[in-house]
This record gives sequence, structure tokens and C-alpha cells, in this order.
Amino acid sequence: TEHAKFTSKTVPEIEQSLRADKQKNPQSIPYLISLKKDMPGYFDFAYLPSNRVKHERIRVCPDGFVYSKRTFESPDKVVNALKNAFKEKRERKHHMIRQQRHDESGSTW
Repeated sequence: TEHAKFTSKTVPEIEQSLRADKQKNPQSIPYLISLKKDMPGYFDFAYLPSNRVKHERIRVCPDGFVYSKRTFESPDKVVNALKNAFKEKRERKHHMIRQQRHDESGSTW
């Protein structure tokens, strides 16, 4: 709860805050971390990559923080893993689009 992006806001307040941050800086991917009040032992990682807020669950366990079946020793390491996963997904998508355009152009090189 001492992470710079941790908040005690409600989900609607978080989503409103992320939208306001995105409007101020459209190139950014704003995010906030909060407790999942309906799921004890879990945090919510909310982020806004484009125009829909996405939520990821982070489980707290004795060994650290679990996200995507991987355990991390600190909240910062989970956040970095989430950021990297999103960047990789975005890069794969852009690569597929470029490949499709290349294929449609009929270029043979």
C-alpha cells in the first residue's frame, strides 16, 4: 500500500482518474493499483492502454505477488512484468499489421 500508484479509490473513481490522466497525456498508459475489496488477498492493476480500462488480478501470497502464474518478490517487479507484457503484446500486434500490409502489397522481397 506504499506504492506510488496505490489508491483506495473505488473502481468507478479509478476508471475516471485513468481517463482524465489519458486525456492529459494520450501517449501514456496510465495505471493504478488498488485492493480488490471483493476478493481478499488480491490487488487490482487497472490500466488504460487505449479507450477501455483493463483490469489484472495480482494475488498476494507468502512468497510474494502472483501474476500470470509467476511469483514476484515486490510490487514494482509485478508492475514491470505487466508493463513488459503489454509492450510485447503491442509489438506483436504491430508486427502482424505490418506483415499483413506487406502480404497485401504483393511485394516479393
